[in-house]
Amino acid sequence: MINLRPSYPHRALDATSQWANVVLFNGDANESISGRAYRSGWKAEKLINAVFFFEPEHCRNAYLSDLARAYALTNA
Repeated sequence: MINLRPSYPHRALDATSQWANVVLFNGDANESISGRAYRSGWKAEKLINAVFFFEPEHCRNAYLSDLARAYALTNA
């Protein structure tokens, strides 16, 4: 059986991003900073993508991951 659940460090970093989105940017609790940057067209998206240079289109992927997580939660 394949385990599709992300690793603990990945989930912890994702939770930290969601927390920071709420506390620092008054955003939605189920959205990461990277996903929000993509969705909102923030200029910071380029900077975030540069930080995560090892993952092409990081912010777009984060946005799609946020959508997939929301879909899974509402259709469980």
